[in-house]
Amino acid sequence: MSEYSSGLTFGKACNMYKEAIKHALKYEEYAGSDEYGNPVLIPIDSQEARDIILRAYDETVYQALQALASCRAMETLYKRKTGSDFDFREYMEEMGRETQRFHDYVYEKHE
Repeated sequence: MSEYSSGLTFGKACNMYKEAIKHALKYEEYAGSDEYGNPVLIPIDSQEARDIILRAYDETVYQALQALASCRAMETLYKRKTGSDFDFREYMEEMGRETQRFHDYVYEKHE
């Protein structure tokens, strides 16, 4: 899958999907930029809006499931190669570092 280039982080790709969804909810789609770098938005119908939203959701779920499968595979390989379980405390410390490493998703403020 993956609509965006592999150079984007998952957070940045999700930010782009969210923007596409926000526009789709207003029945408009991003169609590139004009000569001044301003976004060009075109009107779309409800079916096109639905397709944009579901495509963005499906891609996000696909990428999340791939990441989860990768983690399970790494755990299985670790156990197979070392013959031991990993230390959960050490795992949580590393998880904290990795969580901050690519923390570039912008969350919405909810009331």
